[in-house]
Parts: sequence; structure tokens; C-alpha cells
Amino acid sequence: MSDAKMFVIGDSESGLYLIKTKPVKIVRITKDAIEQYAQKKGMSYEAVFGLLAARTRRMVNLGQNNPPPLPDDPAFFDTLGLAVAGGTTLSEAEFCFVADVDNALYQATRDKVDPIKGALTKLNTGPSGYEDADFD
Repeated sequence: MSDAKMFVIGDSESGLYLIKTKPVKIVRITKDAIEQYAQKKGMSYEAVFGLLAARTRRMVNLGQNNPPPLPDDPAFFDTLGLAVAGGTTLSEAEFCFVADVDNALYQATRDKVDPIKGALTKLNTGPSGYEDADFD
């Protein structure tokens, strides 16, 4: 049995991020890609964004070792998608912080944030892709 985790992060201004651990795989669907798909299908951006929310939630639900007691019913997932399309924010994470970051300010202040300053440094100076970061 794998102890991998799947994180699905949807932000209407940035797009959709799918992050799977062990091994780490990251997929990003940009806002531009979502907009292009919406135009191609004759749908609004919000409708496609909601559709992505519904489909990724169903994918995660079907792939879980111990799925939550959610009905495996397309109507349930469609309703979830409509809620997201309408602007409802949903989260199952213990916490999630979202911010627009000024890189200059971030670089100036990152060394002041113990015990994660090493991880923050690697976000900006480490190689592209995944890298472990220890607590300082």
C-alpha cells in the first residue's frame, strides 16, 4: 500500500495544481489553458473551473485507499462543481494560505522566519523541481 498523498489546489486566478507525493509529481493547468478550453467548448471560464473541481474531486475520491463517505454519484460531483463555479471556496486541508508575493520583499524577509527559512531559501535559490528542505 502506498502512502502517497494527492493535493489538488484550484485558484481561479492561477489555475489548477495537482501535486502527488512519493514520488513527487506536479502538474499545473494554467488559467490561460482553462480559458482556451472554455472558448473551444463554448463555456464560461467559471463553468470549466467548476468542472475541473468536480472531476478532480471524483478522481481523488476514486483513487483513495480509504475514501470518505461521499456518494459515487455524478450528480454529487456536478453539484460540487457548480458550487465552485459560483464562487464557493472549498478546502479539506488543515491550512492553506494564498498570497500575491513580491519577490523583492520575500527575498528580504525570508531569513527572518525560523524554523522554515531554509525551505524558503530553497523556493527561490534551489534547483527547479522538487527538493527536500529540513527545518533549521
